[in-house]
Amino acid sequence: MKPIITNANSRTLDQIAATVPNMSETVSEWFQNVIFDLIKKITVNFEVQELHTQIIFQGIVENISPQQLEMKPEGQRKWQWISVWATPELILQPDDIFRYRDKNYRVMSKNDWSAYGYVQYEAMEDYTS
Repeated sequence: MKPIITNANSRTLDQIAATVPNMSETVSEWFQNVIFDLIKKITVNFEVQELHTQIIFQGIVENISPQQLEMKPEGQRKWQWISVWATPELILQPDDIFRYRDKNYRVMSKNDWSAYGYVQYEAMEDYTS
């Protein structure tokens, strides 16, 4: 009897996902303490007030490359874009606003790679604050 050859074609998607390594140990050496000031707007007595909450997490913040910026559908190049790589404990949602190094940023997208040990957010300098 001939041996059965198995390859990627004979695997289901849930089996393939298990072959991707968990990167939490690797990124823990790359990440450092980062402090954000999360800004939530609330209404008190018919007046809008800002509620600031300090968030300390393990991660890294980097500027988005010019090539990535060229592909953005917003087409706004004068506002700064950043990418935030963090441990899954950082929970932000698109449209959340946070303050980092004296600038407000709005979360534009979230890539949930928590199964592999990290999450990634893209944020744009918030021009409405």
